[in-house]
Amino acid sequence: KFTVNDKSTDTRLFSFSAIVDSGSPFVTAPDEIQRYAKDESKRYPETEEQYGETIGRMQWGTLANVEISTNDFTHPLEIAELLVGLPGTNVVQDTGGIFVGLILRDEARPTFLEQIGYQCFVLDYFQMLLTLSKTSIIDPHDPEALELFDFSPYGHNVNHYGILCHSFQLITQSQSIKVSSLDRPVVAVID
Repeated sequence: KFTVNDKSTDTRLFSFSAIVDSGSPFVTAPDEIQRYAKDESKRYPETEEQYGETIGRMQWGTLANVEISTNDFTHPLEIAELLVGLPGTNVVQDTGGIFVGLILRDEARPTFLEQIGYQCFVLDYFQMLLTLSKTSIIDPHDPEALELFDFSPYGHNVNHYGILCHSFQLITQSQSIKVSSLDRPVVAVID
């Protein structure tokens, strides 16, 4: 949960929740937040962003005095300034909401993780828990750790998380097909 505060009057101005998105680098914010955001169109002109099949316009603004709730709800993460995307209505309607992106790097704008000073995360789907860390959480000798695929040779500013597959299993309602001899590389994108 993100909360925008007015420090001069110690007032909470607006709060919103966001869907965790491992396929995006940015925080998007609802339209209602625009009146609290500083216009950043000179530094970051309006862009066209794609979320799944939806393509829409994105304006950029900075929110001041943002708190992000933590698990214990007693020690929120406080951020003096946070650049957020203000998506067009079609993006919010088509995608189902507002997002907090976990991609670490973007060549055009500061990412959410860069802005808050974290570079690693663990997403526990079963406990619905996101853990952020400033250093690597993975033991480099862990036999179950997977090496991330480097997408940089395939295009400018392609920073998604992916893993090269040596085999995979396709499970449908009627059958299970294991493919272990691949004719060309297959990469599983984590999004």
